Amino acid sequence: MMEVTETYQCEGVHMSHDKPAAPTSQDQRNWGTPDPRDGAAYPDPNSTSPAQWAWELLRRRADFRKAWIEIAEPFCDPKTGEPDEARILRAMDTDPFCDPKTGYIRTDVTLPPYIKLRSPDGSNFEVVHPLKELADRFDLQLGPQGRLDPRRDERPGFLTNVVRAHPWGNTDAYGPTVVKTKLEHCEVLIRFNVAHPLDMQLEQAKSMLEHYARRAKSEPADRRPRWDMFPLYLRVLDAEAAGMSDAEAAKILFPNATNVHPEYYGSQHVRNARKAAKRWQSEYLFVACAS
Repeated sequence: MMEVTETYQCEGVHMSHDKPAAPTSQDQRNWGTPDPRDGAAYPDPNSTSPAQWAWELLRRRADFRKAWIEIAEPFCDPKTGEPDEARILRAMDTDPFCDPKTGYIRTDVTLPPYIKLRSPDGSNFEVVHPLKELADRFDLQLGPQGRLDPRRDERPGFLTNVVRAHPWGNTDAYGPTVVKTKLEHCEVLIRFNVAHPLDMQLEQAKSMLEHYARRAKSEPADRRPRWDMFPLYLRVLDAEAAGMSDAEAAKILFPNATNVHPEYYGSQHVRNARKAAKRWQSEYLFVACAS
């Protein structure tokens, strides 16, 4: 029987099952973002789509960059830096992790991240493409319309259709349809009956959603991003990633603001802009479907 070790290797792909070492500081990497000193290098608010702004925000998020490093980067061609499909397929081999007698995935070893157990005994499992895992984690679409590489400004698609419908089945033969689902944070399940007047139901649903939005302390759903501010938001994020102090960033981003004791208006402007930028970073899906 082939011995399964805690480390596996496949033609230049090396991944350890031990707790991964801290990645190289993001500030030391070239993430393909402009120099925050050059305002003209940033997207134009008058010609940039909401989806592009959403991608610019997401690709600057530390957790997305970290996920790219851990999930996708091991499968990139070292010469081109692009994900190598052949390398991915060669590495996604389940044979070393299968019990030769049962064909089940072994449960007494640490499995690579692309093997997902769906049953405790290993009889049911799924092999997940690393780029799909990255896309699913951040509600992105794989396909020819975009990439997932945070080093590039070519954007992927976003899964912004957050409303899902589950119609009834053959109730005459099987009785009421049972729907099993999981609700994520801030998701609400509302049941409608299309045989009843829809206007009244939609009004009630709106009232319920507004109630739960207040309970979640979320901001009004009809707020609109200020697109003219988004270049500033990107610049202040890039300044932080470059290691600039608030005072240094203020000289570039707010050159006319005084920044002396006791007010330090320039530094305060930087902190306010960064706070707004990070809020929109956390709500990039909202940005993607905003008008």
